Amino acid sequence: MAHLPPPHLNLVERLAWRARNQPDELAMVELRGMRGETDKATYARLDARARAIAFQLKSLGNQGDRVLLVMGNCLDYVVGFLACAYARRVAVNLPVPRRAKHLDRLAHVVADCGAEVLLTSGPEAKELTASVAADLRLDFLTVLRLDWLLAIPDEDWQPVAPASKDVCLLQYTSGSTSAPRGVVVTHDNLMFNCAQIQYGFGLTAEDRALSWLPLYHDMGLILGVLTPIFAGFPVVLADPLSFVKRPDLWLRAISDYRITFTGGPNFAYDLCADAASYADLSGIDLSCWNVALNGAEPIRATTVERFNAALAPLGWAPTCMQPSYGLAENTLAVSTKIPATEPTVVEIDVAALRQSQVCAPRGDSPSRRLVSSGRILAGTMVKIVDPETGHPVGPDRVGEIWLTGRSVAKGYWGRDIQTEEVFAARLPGDPARYLRTGDLGFCRDDELFVVGRLKDLVIVHGANHYPQDLEETAEGAHPAVRSHFVAVFAEEREDREALIVVAEIRREAERGLDPRDVGQRIALAITREHEVSVDAVFLARCGEVPKTTSGKIQRSLCRELLRQGGLALHGALEK
Repeated sequence: MAHLPPPHLNLVERLAWRARNQPDELAMVELRGMRGETDKATYARLDARARAIAFQLKSLGNQGDRVLLVMGNCLDYVVGFLACAYARRVAVNLPVPRRAKHLDRLAHVVADCGAEVLLTSGPEAKELTASVAADLRLDFLTVLRLDWLLAIPDEDWQPVAPASKDVCLLQYTSGSTSAPRGVVVTHDNLMFNCAQIQYGFGLTAEDRALSWLPLYHDMGLILGVLTPIFAGFPVVLADPLSFVKRPDLWLRAISDYRITFTGGPNFAYDLCADAASYADLSGIDLSCWNVALNGAEPIRATTVERFNAALAPLGWAPTCMQPSYGLAENTLAVSTKIPATEPTVVEIDVAALRQSQVCAPRGDSPSRRLVSSGRILAGTMVKIVDPETGHPVGPDRVGEIWLTGRSVAKGYWGRDIQTEEVFAARLPGDPARYLRTGDLGFCRDDELFVVGRLKDLVIVHGANHYPQDLEETAEGAHPAVRSHFVAVFAEEREDREALIVVAEIRREAERGLDPRDVGQRIALAITREHEVSVDAVFLARCGEVPKTTSGKIQRSLCRELLRQGGLALHGALEK
């Protein structure tokens, strides 16, 4: 009979228990290029290495100091995070700065949180160390290369376990609608959300996980790595770039390692559906795959259907698709579909939705299909609230999603006013403090449907338009448009709101491109489907539409770049 762990106040207590009771059980495997294994660790080895790094950290600074984790998806990243917890330091996750915007993000975060120690590892460590000193002038940062440090812990040193109220992690938001802000996550937040994920997704110690999601992102770290440690099943780590280059190798790794739990944003399933038409999928058996997380961006019904059809011959079951909703301000997960059931899809009237109403399509009026994000996880309560009045809305009405529970983080680092505005919302006659998510949605039959972001809402002639709907239409208007790289937003012109579309052109479609034809077809498709006039279509070169580190379209930044002439364009169609 398997040992069941007792309740623990933090993840390193759980890890230490596993190291004592399951020392030789496999905790983690590291892959390179989705193929060859480069490293692996049992619970005993993972714990010993984390303690060894923690011993080094305790001589640098004090309890509660912030420590940057800047490296690719590797075993050392996980070791660094656990070492921070053992040393009672606060981990701060960041992407490796391969582009100028990543360097800016690193500099912003260092200034914001006051970190003085940076942990790194792997092939990018040398260049990163040079950039920190030369490009950013952050000479005060102490850089530790984990691949150079001894993995032998000091036997005489016994770490003092962090308290549940101690801060565990600063998870900086993606910055899709504002500058990145550090979300303050405590050990209690993390443990409670891991428990919610385990039971909500139906995970057990018999599962096997695979994650290529970036570890600097909350979904990659918490759902991809920390939940498996919490629940006691192994995880195979791969790097994001390998997936993007060869999505078919993700499917083959799932088959080879008999993975039961893995996933990604909606675009990942689009790439796999595409790969089924050109890649060699012979010998792949996906009958082992039980839970396919789909979250972090709008979930499209067409994507789910394409994926189901393309992979059914490989043993894929539609009941395994697991649409979910979450955000950093709630540690991570808020809702998910009931396991082993097909996702709920509803068709609603677009004209009614523009007035924040939810009803079935009327006659032949335009409709929109929405995929449910499932049921609210136990221990979290959700209210749908009118963002203007602060009062709950009635049934079949769209409002802002507010929530409360133990997974709600403590606020934004160093931003008391914003913390009060976002994390301390009140409802009339209700003593609870609510988190304002900034997301719009509605509940039906105990399921949550997310329709868009409040700040991204495009209001034209008094009607609400959700940019992701318009973007999806633009993507399908012409084969030259690059999928998932379209930004739609409103621009104030002559005392009115003008609707602007910025669409990237696929690199393979650049030769012989007719910008006027593409622009006209995009504008016509949006007008026909959404009954709104497009004022301008800008066709951007490949790589120009800005995204966050987690892959979300940065509409506000795109608008600003367009104003400043900062987008390289093939052409434009304007009224």
